[in-house]
Amino acid sequence: MLVFHVSDTHVHVVVLVDRARAGRLAQALGLALASLFGAPLPPAGITTIEDGGHLRSTFAYVLCNDERHGVVPDPWRENSNLPDLLGARLTAFSTVAATKSVLPRISGDYLRELAGWSGLPKSTAATTLDLDQAHPQLADATAAIVAHANLSSKHPDLVVARGAAVHVATSFGLSTIALAEILDLTPSTVRRLRHSNPPARTIRTLETQLRMRTLLPLPVETAFGEEAPRPAWPTGPKGRQTS
Repeated sequence: MLVFHVSDTHVHVVVLVDRARAGRLAQALGLALASLFGAPLPPAGITTIEDGGHLRSTFAYVLCNDERHGVVPDPWRENSNLPDLLGARLTAFSTVAATKSVLPRISGDYLRELAGWSGLPKSTAATTLDLDQAHPQLADATAAIVAHANLSSKHPDLVVARGAAVHVATSFGLSTIALAEILDLTPSTVRRLRHSNPPARTIRTLETQLRMRTLLPLPVETAFGEEAPRPAWPTGPKGRQTS
């Protein structure tokens, strides 16, 4: 998989496979979504990528499909794999290598432009997290880095994410009791996790997710007319309009 985007009424997925495998994926995805929503979906449309230029324009078209349809995008971009490409989520991390392989001229700056994250620090070491801002976001951010809605599950991905959260929150000065309540853990588990060694990538991802959430408010928290200005349609890697 290269990119995906869940739009208001449909889903776009770009996969680097032959047409037969793409058809099987579309069928499986359609069945899964139909089961989730309790209603059949129309047949998927499959378009073959013709060349490199077509792939580059499709890349931007899919990632910025909200703008294409005149929808104000979610500033956290959770309905696409932009968070994975920009180090704020781990679920589709494999798309980083796929993008670098087939679109080597795509840059981090270009992806930040597509996401509307150009004003965010490029490195987690560039700024320190503000306790008052990051503390309320900790539980949701921890779940978000592994694409879970909350921390209620005992899924292995969440176990690792919680370990990273305890590591990051240590710098906040939160007590064991407070952290246990935030992360839905027992105090003894928090004390054990304080001595664990979560993967460095997971820690960096959580820090990036926290910064993104604290610096980019959701539209429901922003008055009409006060949203950050965004271009109607992004420019391509060489500055030309994509379509």
